Amino acid sequence: IWLAERRARLARRLAEVERKAETDALEDVQLSLGRLRISPLKAITPEESDTALAPLYAHLPAIRITDLLAEVDRWTGFSQCFTHLQSGRAADEPRAILTAVLADATNLGHTRMAEACNLVTQRQLGWLASWHLREETYGRALARLVDAQHTAPLAALFGSGTSSSSDGQNFPLDRRAQATGAVNPHKGTEPAVSFYSHVSDRYAPFHSTVISASASEAAQVLDGLLHHGADLHIEEHHVDGGGVSDHVFALCHLLGFRFAPRIPNIAARRLHLF
Repeated sequence: IWLAERRARLARRLAEVERKAETDALEDVQLSLGRLRISPLKAITPEESDTALAPLYAHLPAIRITDLLAEVDRWTGFSQCFTHLQSGRAADEPRAILTAVLADATNLGHTRMAEACNLVTQRQLGWLASWHLREETYGRALARLVDAQHTAPLAALFGSGTSSSSDGQNFPLDRRAQATGAVNPHKGTEPAVSFYSHVSDRYAPFHSTVISASASEAAQVLDGLLHHGADLHIEEHHVDGGGVSDHVFALCHLLGFRFAPRIPNIAARRLHLF
């Protein structure tokens, strides 16, 4: 039944495209002499928006990052997600957990972080990192932050919360870490790793994973949509050319997601009929 419905729908849409192509009525598309030409999308953000940012940022108060972390923790309680590996209990001192998280986030390390503050020692930071900071607890904390951001009234102005996108960001490695990376010829000649991140249309980064710079991004698309742990209801997902795959198309449809990638060289792609 499903195949029959798909066959009928494809035939109907192909006939519609053919009729429009004959009268040159396809929007932003030209199909002539067997050649397909698609006009590139134009940016809709006005140029004046760039000059408006600086005065807006000038109104934001200058505060310490530790105060910001503590304030967000009071709103959300995300520090309670960093539970003990064996007992499952939250840390007795949330400020110590936040200090250990900050040492991770800034790549400062436990020694320099202990020297920069008088709250915890290097030994305490090491103990907290070993027993409370791990991928599982970071994931739960991120999910709680994403849920809080999605329920904020301001975030609703940016999107419905049902769309998302994902892309990789390349990070070059220094010589000491070259053995852990790979070279992507499209992004330079130095070893690097890639952080593949999912972001909702309300600008919440709800999933991120580290992959080899030369690995396929398409294999990471579904992981982020299925294993983020947040209370999201994503219906449509966008990727760039690196995330395009026939398998992702099929599995997204099977799992109820609308896959909307930016397909490179679409004129040269072979589309399969039944």
